[in-house]
Amino acid sequence: MPARASGRVAGDAMARAGDGHTRRAFLRRLAAWSAAALAAPLFVACRGPERTSTPVPRSPAPAATLPTPSPPIPTPSGPASTLPVPLSTLVRPRVQGGRIVGPDGRPLLLRGVNMDGEHYHIGPGYDPRRGPTQQAIPAAARWGANILMHGFASRPILEGITLNRTGATVTRAQYLGFLDELVRLTREWGMYLVLAYRMPLIDVEQPPYPDGDARRALTALAARYRDEAHVMYSTQVESHDVDWGFLRPLWEVMIDEVRVATAPHTPIVMVSGPEWGRRIADATIDPVRRDHVVYKTHYYSVPGESTDDLVAHFLPAVEAGLPVFFGEFGDDGADIVLPIARRHEIGWCAWQFWEEGPPTLVRSLTDFAPTAWGNTIRAELLAQPPP
Repeated sequence: MPARASGRVAGDAMARAGDGHTRRAFLRRLAAWSAAALAAPLFVACRGPERTSTPVPRSPAPAATLPTPSPPIPTPSGPASTLPVPLSTLVRPRVQGGRIVGPDGRPLLLRGVNMDGEHYHIGPGYDPRRGPTQQAIPAAARWGANILMHGFASRPILEGITLNRTGATVTRAQYLGFLDELVRLTREWGMYLVLAYRMPLIDVEQPPYPDGDARRALTALAARYRDEAHVMYSTQVESHDVDWGFLRPLWEVMIDEVRVATAPHTPIVMVSGPEWGRRIADATIDPVRRDHVVYKTHYYSVPGESTDDLVAHFLPAVEAGLPVFFGEFGDDGADIVLPIARRHEIGWCAWQFWEEGPPTLVRSLTDFAPTAWGNTIRAELLAQPPP
């Protein structure tokens, strides 16, 4: 598979296909905050390791026992609602007829941002109630965002003490405290939240697919936030080096585990495709055999692939009426993603509402002034949805 740089925090840089040159060079600055400097964190420059994306053959996972699929439900009619919405109407969404809808069956048009930054700085003295996310989420809401996508690490959720990439200690209480704040702030600002498995430890490379720890961590979060109607989950940020035939049964097992943890509620679970989360077209002939599932795709330009090639990773799923969500895209894909999203009323989260991990939407975490990329997304968020 041609590789691409993910355009996010350190540890996710990929090598260009054939020449080993990264698609998007970027710097991350990392350092643990001290108790006296939480309001003005210090960062250490850091560049993640390069990674190629040659597929690694793996044994297929055992297929889960499949229930008989339900007959298709007619697509609801009427325009999508305009969000963000008042907190009183922030209700648990579901999937019906290939759309994300509310309990009344009216489509919900969810558009927002990725925000994946603060947890890389958790360390001694860290207090999640004083981090920049406290101001970042309200700032994103004022732009018109009604959904936030955020990755998580599995082992800090499961273990008492772990280390981040700089060697600073991270306690389970700190990490869960940070996630609790994400849940609280998004709820209070009328935004939906998707928690997506990204990595085993803070600031390490994404694995090809979730391991047992990832599954246990996702289940633990699902149980912890069972009664939070605005929280959804994603099985992984970007799967890679495995094919859809391997992933589809694994997603079904993970969805079943989330369903047990959240019973009697049934939150939406987003699933990624192979090739770094881009390819969901395979689901048109082999869909996930579970309800309330959304197919999450990412769009980034890739050396050696034409625009038609890139669009072919997801457009068949859109045209087949599957529920699709653009989980990530950058400034190199806006001219493709946004018109398709408008035409089909597909939700999305742009990368990224932070000052690190380009392409960034804001220049700093002080005033959240938009970059040129940020101006594009802010204008789109504030625009009325199509009729």
